[in-house]
Amino acid sequence: MKLPACKILAASLLSFSLFIGGCSNSKPAQSLSKSQAPEVSWQSDGSITPKEYSHQQVLGDLVVYSRLAGDHACFGLQAPTKGWIALGLGSEGKMKNADILIFTLRNGKVEGEDSFSSSPSGPHPADLSQGGTNDILELTGSEKDGVMTVEFKRKLRTGDPYDKDLHPGNNTIIWALGSNFKIASRHLQQGTGTLVLE
Repeated sequence: MKLPACKILAASLLSFSLFIGGCSNSKPAQSLSKSQAPEVSWQSDGSITPKEYSHQQVLGDLVVYSRLAGDHACFGLQAPTKGWIALGLGSEGKMKNADILIFTLRNGKVEGEDSFSSSPSGPHPADLSQGGTNDILELTGSEKDGVMTVEFKRKLRTGDPYDKDLHPGNNTIIWALGSNFKIASRHLQQGTGTLVLE
């Protein structure tokens, strides 16, 4: 039985798009909204408060909130997942030389791992196991209606060779979401973006 030409063309285009795009769950597109200067003091309590952050960025199903606070950057992450959220800083292609911060909630308690990947495809062992330091500060988290919220801050420059410096303006990032508590498990979504810090 012959397939109609339009179906053959559609199948060919789908195969090509998957080939050039790599994983079909990669989502590089993002939207960014800049609010006015934060009017609420930042508090790491696992709850995103209106006007607490200066920027909000949408990366697939992940929302990244950010603000500068002197020599620190403050973050809020939200995603509809019961697994994990990962934010990678300073990637040089996929996960190569990326400073990867991974968060999960287990039995209502938030856990964070400051890790580093020297390879484009991992693994990304914890900084502590490589002779570095854990530079995730004031970490809190919560889960409500299937949405995980994580808040933390980090120095712009930690002095740890396994961390990437952050700076005001644009910062290259990668991100991913996982479906279960195993941080090494396969991601549900992944993507790239530019983190704006002001």
